Amino acid sequence: MRCALQLSLTATLLAFAWRCDAQLPIPPGGYDGFLFKGSRSSEVQLELFFDLMCPYCKLAWPNLKQVMNNYTDAQLAVVMHTFPLPYHHNAFYTAQGAHYLAQNSTRGRIDTVVMEYTELVFKYQEEFNDAETEKLSPADVKQTLGSLVQDNMGIASGPFVSGIQSGGEADGSTRTSWKFACGARAVSGTPSFMVNGVTVEAETSWTLDQWKSLIDPLLSGPTTSASSPSKSTQHARVSCPPDTTECEYLPGKIDCCSGGDYCIPNVGCRC
Repeated sequence: MRCALQLSLTATLLAFAWRCDAQLPIPPGGYDGFLFKGSRSSEVQLELFFDLMCPYCKLAWPNLKQVMNNYTDAQLAVVMHTFPLPYHHNAFYTAQGAHYLAQNSTRGRIDTVVMEYTELVFKYQEEFNDAETEKLSPADVKQTLGSLVQDNMGIASGPFVSGIQSGGEADGSTRTSWKFACGARAVSGTPSFMVNGVTVEAETSWTLDQWKSLIDPLLSGPTTSASSPSKSTQHARVSCPPDTTECEYLPGKIDCCSGGDYCIPNVGCRC
């Protein structure tokens, strides 16, 4: 499961998709997202589209950390894009916080600080959901978030709260990130995943072995020692005719590609 936009909201997004795309600014630095692992030249690029207030993003996170630990930086890059959903009323504020830290942190590698912040918000996520903050003003919510960051990360609350106000640099980059996901990646819900630019219908519950069965065939060299599927998670194979090529386009799902076809992740054989 995932936090998916309701039908009416999805229809609205689709109706205005051309506007989202047409007005898409170039993200700061020429690329959107926080690089949690690897580099832009890593062989496999895994993109995560997260709403930090989405409980399904929180559920997916532990297994995704296992995925990151399973591969080298040369093999795998993991990039998180913020995509706050409108019905999680405080999602935009938490996303602004990530962008503020990326722009202002002096605590070493920027993406490491953003990852620490992401885990912090996940840990206290329930305290910022709609029901818990129903009687709080937006200013109160931002102040509470600032106190959380100060108490757990040692980052001063005052500048943090000031930095996530409307019209600031963090506000602009958060909007840019949302437009990037909406316009350039056609994202409408969270968590959403892309591998090498192709949407992957991965589930929140996907285990390390399920992610490996998708990622490993995309690597040109040998995988890490931990990357061979265990006997309990190996999938039954189909027998493709001699003049075709086996295509495992999703974990456990096999297609047989004939001459001229390509194996497309999440799709199957296509010419």
